[in-house]
Amino acid sequence: MSDKKKIKTILLYAAGVLVLALCIAAGWFLPEAYGNWQDS
Repeated sequence: MSDKKKIKTILLYAAGVLVLALCIAAGWFLPEAYGNWQDS
């Protein structure tokens, strides 16, 4: 039981890190893309 819970915790943590990384990447790249789109 504890092993399954451990795996689930690790997966949730990994998913959280992935979402955080996506948010940071979006915050970094989207304003640039938006600015380029507004210029054209």
